Amino acid sequence: MAKPRSTIGPWHHLAFLRVGGLVAIGFPSDQHLLAVSWTGRGLFDIQTCQRLDRSAAPLSQDCLAADHQHAKGIGAFADQMIPIVGLWGGREYTQTDDGWSLKNKSAWGNVVSSVLTDPNGAKIKPVPLMAITEYRAISFNPTGQFLVLASSSDVQVLQRS
Repeated sequence: MAKPRSTIGPWHHLAFLRVGGLVAIGFPSDQHLLAVSWTGRGLFDIQTCQRLDRSAAPLSQDCLAADHQHAKGIGAFADQMIPIVGLWGGREYTQTDDGWSLKNKSAWGNVVSSVLTDPNGAKIKPVPLMAITEYRAISFNPTGQFLVLASSSDVQVLQRS
């Protein structure tokens, strides 16, 4: 069965990234997505949704900061600790420069609801959470061009038109 392709406000479905066991995501740059799973880390170009690099090393203290809100980068970002959001909380991007905002409600490390509000503050739209597994994070990328819905089994990437 094909996954539903969402349109959420001005963001339209771009791709599903298969990431089993996902625990968190981060943005090492505006154009890159770091996916952190129990079995490794993947680096994606968010515009093309192509995987650029993969570390198959299981999640450990060597690649995760003590606060569980930063992960060691890979590939071009190997020398950096990247802020992440997911199972243990962390930093998400919930505002765009032109006034769109997300309000996420989390419980036990999972996003249970998310609401998108337009720049006028009047239109409120629930973000459709359709994965059969738990949502770890709902976030814009730093500039708000992309909206990322990350569940423990996959990541849906939406791009602003």
